[in-house]
Amino acid sequence: MRFFVDHNLSPTLIGTVSPMHPDHDFRCARDEQLMAEHDIPLFTKLTQRGFDAIITRDGNQLVDPDEKQALVNSGLHWLGISPAKGRGC
Repeated sequence: MRFFVDHNLSPTLIGTVSPMHPDHDFRCARDEQLMAEHDIPLFTKLTQRGFDAIITRDGNQLVDPDEKQALVNSGLHWLGISPAKGRGC
């Protein structure tokens, strides 16, 4: 699978997850030159570029009706990461 790591997450995430999942491709917004892309056109571009899923912190993508419909229409899987609630160890 091809995973797109949204601009609201650190690109260093790729270096953490890639070794654990070598059969999958992880790319970030910077790699794809999509840093300033708005969500609705982003979903179409990701599908056109062969991505299967988006990893993001943007929960609004599931709340805003237009963004949610665009996401559904794109066929992308949505993997949301919640912000940390407290201090880490």
